[in-house]
Amino acid sequence: MIRSIAANLGDVMEIEKNELCLEKYRRVKVMLDVMKPLRIYQRIKNKEGKVIKVDYKYERLPFLCFMCGIMGYNEKDCPNYDSEDNSNELGWGVWLNASPPKGRN
Repeated sequence: MIRSIAANLGDVMEIEKNELCLEKYRRVKVMLDVMKPLRIYQRIKNKEGKVIKVDYKYERLPFLCFMCGIMGYNEKDCPNYDSEDNSNELGWGVWLNASPPKGRN
């Protein structure tokens, strides 16, 4: 199940093991297409058929445009951002940053 969810982001390279099943999240290494906006969440059906929302967080997130979600520039340099248009809303933010794993090299 984890692999199929992560595959919607890109090519799955590695899935961290969770032997004790104590965590509410899983760490997955995925090869992302940096020319596409980062996904914020995905809706899936659980075993009971109920639709749930899976939120994504990213480790080592580089410079990111909070307007369009593409890495490499900010909203000031965004081709999709119109500074004169007040309806522009920032869909991405610093909350997408995940904490790095503790106690690892």
